Amino acid sequence: MQVKLMVFVPFIIIAWCLPACDTETELPVVAFTVIASGNNAISDLPLNRKFEVFTDQASFNSHLYSYIQPSVEHSVDFNSRRVALLSMGPRSSGGYSISAQSIEDHAAFIKLKVLLIKPGNHCDTTQALSAPFEFIEIESVNELVIEERVETIDCD
Repeated sequence: MQVKLMVFVPFIIIAWCLPACDTETELPVVAFTVIASGNNAISDLPLNRKFEVFTDQASFNSHLYSYIQPSVEHSVDFNSRRVALLSMGPRSSGGYSISAQSIEDHAAFIKLKVLLIKPGNHCDTTQALSAPFEFIEIESVNELVIEERVETIDCD
């Protein structure tokens, strides 16, 4: 009897896991809107890549003004939403960009997938300072986890 039990237990565990362990199941998405984006080279910008989440109108307005002058008015209901800043920091040339691709809802947190693009070695770019950024409004107040992917443009 003990031998039969050992034969059936692994089968029961595998059979139970198959429907629940489906890695292809798509997660629900969280809606977001791009508030502002660009490649400004304003002097007060951070020197490194920066991701920041704003939970109140005053701090959001202050940072938005740092990137866009004159500032654009944009009101956010911070009881049900958040604003995130995605910034690459200053770059020595053009050809760089940063953008939110999607946001997945993982129940306890949300995952923001960010794409950073940089020019390849043989790309013709503007020879001026740039500082790619994007402000997005997220329709969630859950904790935010960021996953970034870097792509290099091949101009050969």
